[in-house]
Amino acid sequence: MKKRYYVLFVCSGNTCRSPLAEALMKSKIMEKRIGNVSVSSAGVSAVRGLRAAENSRTVARELGASLAGFRSSPVTARRVALADLILTMEDKHRSSILERWPGAEGKVHVITEFSGSGRRGISDPVGGPLDAYRECGLALQDEINKIVPGLKKLISTRGKK
Repeated sequence: MKKRYYVLFVCSGNTCRSPLAEALMKSKIMEKRIGNVSVSSAGVSAVRGLRAAENSRTVARELGASLAGFRSSPVTARRVALADLILTMEDKHRSSILERWPGAEGKVHVITEFSGSGRRGISDPVGGPLDAYRECGLALQDEINKIVPGLKKLISTRGKK
């Protein structure tokens, strides 16, 4: 049996950006019928058990994804160890993970650098109007659309390292 490829999205509180990225990635891998992938999210300063922000839930629905049943969780050593690919929203999240778990160096990337989009991270919409969340959601959707085509290759080469 093949091991699942585990993608972890990380932001600060795990209620706005990373849950939205998780939902959008799950939707995209289902659409593209990419199997054997697990996707989740966490926050470097998250409180366990909070729902995704209302505006993130709204934007997820608008973009054809769902955050129903989502609950926040913190980044842990176990989740970092299990992840094959960790995509952070900003460099400060990447730095925070690497400070705590330097062995994650090769698998933790700022999402915008990993995709090659040229953006400088994904801005935090927390506390902003719905339009700020929409802008965030569209940026994440664009990043994920750039990443997914290469995901199959990453998965197929995983066991050959």
